Amino acid sequence: MTSLTTNNVTSLHPEVVDVVPVQPVTPTAQSTLWTTIQPWHEPVESEIFNEIEQVLKSHAHFSNTDDGFLLPFWVAHSNMLGAFEYTPRLWITAPFKASGKTEILKLLQLLCNNAVDGRAVTEAVFVRIGGDEDIAFFIDEGDLVFKFESSDMTRALNIGHEVGASFMRCTGNNHTGTLYPIRSAVAVAGIDLKSALSDTTWSRGIEIQMVKAKRGQITEKFRRRRHLPRLQTLASKLLRWCIDNRDACANYEPDYQDRLEDRDELNWTPLVSIASIASAELGRRMMNLAVSRCSSKEEADDDVLMRLIKDSMVVYKHLEDSLTSFKSNGMSIFGIQSTTMAHELNNMHLWRDDDDQCWSRYNSGNGGYERDLDIGIKPIQLSKLYSKIGIKKKSYKQADKTTFNCLGWTLIHKAYDDYVSTESAEVAGTQVPEFTGGQP
Repeated sequence: MTSLTTNNVTSLHPEVVDVVPVQPVTPTAQSTLWTTIQPWHEPVESEIFNEIEQVLKSHAHFSNTDDGFLLPFWVAHSNMLGAFEYTPRLWITAPFKASGKTEILKLLQLLCNNAVDGRAVTEAVFVRIGGDEDIAFFIDEGDLVFKFESSDMTRALNIGHEVGASFMRCTGNNHTGTLYPIRSAVAVAGIDLKSALSDTTWSRGIEIQMVKAKRGQITEKFRRRRHLPRLQTLASKLLRWCIDNRDACANYEPDYQDRLEDRDELNWTPLVSIASIASAELGRRMMNLAVSRCSSKEEADDDVLMRLIKDSMVVYKHLEDSLTSFKSNGMSIFGIQSTTMAHELNNMHLWRDDDDQCWSRYNSGNGGYERDLDIGIKPIQLSKLYSKIGIKKKSYKQADKTTFNCLGWTLIHKAYDDYVSTESAEVAGTQVPEFTGGQP
């Protein structure tokens, strides 16, 4: 089967054009920004989701097989974006290069209707065309594109999590305030996205963790000339299923029974709704996946934060006798710089004489990488963790009237009292001295 493309509208089934006529498209510059798929000529059963899952798994290796399961439903949600209140961003990430991130991004782009190749997208384009259609952006190297929380790209990404929200910009010679509706689905690939993105941005999406495939783990490497027709057929069939079931998916209300946080419910509702309409079995599987992932994520976050509070107090106790009223080596009786604290945490296993390397292996990933590739926690990651428990940098005035911008020991001590109390005998009873050298 050949593919006909005119004015960027792809006709996947030329033999049935009498059944599904292709509407003429005015050849404008904007009409070439995304690829429009023609829906299949007859109703499609829910087996289409399993077919797409199997094709994706044949062209890519997933460390978690559930990732291959949920991806077709994310594509389906992008095909009926207006049916939902929120659109989960898709984070395709890995600790290292050559892990299959870009390949998955390309495959999903071929499956989505109105897909935009976002490799060279600018802030202006991202904002202005995001509300024209049910657009799906596919953006590579997201660790570079969205690393600045204050950029228009990142703000638009955050605002667009709510379908139909608007982004305001000044336009024209008079700099008139103009609202641009944003309702685009977005899939982003990048290295260590969780560290590169702000917590606000990261919480608006679902993670796909990739690892580098070993020999034999990919059944058939994707080759466009050979495999594109099959992918086009699947894309056309999925679009037809979405058109026929859009209203049912929009009206479905999952019952999470208070097992998910509000933001997690917003992220997973489109996928759970679509899976539930597809079949009761698929709906149960997607619901269980949502609950297990969100629960494990919350438990992991809680464990890390609790560990950080305890170990920060251990570091304080270790350094206590060497602290002075003036900054020295990034610390004083007032507090400690995040760079110095990261160094101390990464080296705790050395001066504690144990093998626990929680912080020195913080970025080691989940793919069984060699020890010499492990990376310790970074100061920026540490600052983000501290901010979750109310510990932020403050400026303290020292005895010589200079200021020291640092993480205050008083805040660390308060967090320990609030969340740990006397649970750890190792630091129980530790007191931060009254700071007489100056006022924070």
